[in-house]
Amino acid sequence: MGLLERIKSLLRANIRDILQKAEDPEHALDQLIKTMDAELAEARAGVAGAIRDERKLRDTCDHHVRESEAMLERATIAAGQDRDDLAREALRRRRQHQEAAEPLKAELQAQSRGLGELQEHLSYLESKIAQARRARTALLTRRRLARARRGLETVSGARGSPGADDTLDRLADTVDELNAEAQAYAELAEQDVSAQLLDIEHDAKAEEASIEVELRDIKERLARKDNTG
Repeated sequence: MGLLERIKSLLRANIRDILQKAEDPEHALDQLIKTMDAELAEARAGVAGAIRDERKLRDTCDHHVRESEAMLERATIAAGQDRDDLAREALRRRRQHQEAAEPLKAELQAQSRGLGELQEHLSYLESKIAQARRARTALLTRRRLARARRGLETVSGARGSPGADDTLDRLADTVDELNAEAQAYAELAEQDVSAQLLDIEHDAKAEEASIEVELRDIKERLARKDNTG
């Protein structure tokens, strides 16, 4: 299973179900957090590598685009000097650079999409880990309060003691508040992630639109130069 698929599998993990179904919820959460931390580290390394690869690919593509434009200018100069042989050679080289650039552009777009998806899921995984850590903290707090409650029951010797009842009620209220707070944090994290995904999608579309505009401008400029020549 690839890195991205493993991350998606972790993101589908329902922390509430883990707490309810696991025989040892604390251990289950620890294992989940450990696994997610390992995948997060690998995902960050993967993103860094993908960014380097994308930069190299873009540089190579840009090189062929620049050379294509330079060959067109040389062909225009040669034609103006009635050096048709040199002009033809320049145009042939221009075509070679254009043919080399085209598949690189398609590969660059595909790699950019893959990188964007990996970055999206990396951000989501970070939020998921934070959610799991909050759930673990709430679980440990609830267990400590439960142990304190049992200790008070033992000391009081009876549930009917007014002082013990007041303390136990306060402890119960605290547990309820902690659980509600943990749930609220989880819901906010999911909302934040949704907003981040929308922002990333918007930025990706804007970048793709900008690339298309730039590419169209280059083609139009080349066409005008061809007509002038």
